[in-house]
Amino acid sequence: MVSTSEVSVSLSVDSNDKLPAIAADLSQLADVKYEGRKALVCLVGDDIRGRSGMAAQVFNAVRHINLRMISQGASEINMSFMIDEDDADEAVRSLHAAFFQNPDPSIFDVEARKAAFSS
Repeated sequence: MVSTSEVSVSLSVDSNDKLPAIAADLSQLADVKYEGRKALVCLVGDDIRGRSGMAAQVFNAVRHINLRMISQGASEINMSFMIDEDDADEAVRSLHAAFFQNPDPSIFDVEARKAAFSS
């Protein structure tokens, strides 16, 4: 994932082990700061970008979790954000509670969901 602003570029890599080497390479071009132990949460669904209020619903569901990077514009069916790795399970539970209150049993394994939320 890549996120840009007027003065910075943020990006994610697939391994904490590679962070120091990647940062060393990039430091030849710019000032570099990095953090490890992050999790990427992706929501996928039909026309996420075009649904009014969708981002507000997502951010409301995870309002108690600090979001580090947010990406939506590149895809009509995907919204992503970066959080601390330790918050990943809670973020997924909160999003499922907000968006899958009455899941369609022909699409979702409703019994597995019940078991996951009862523990």
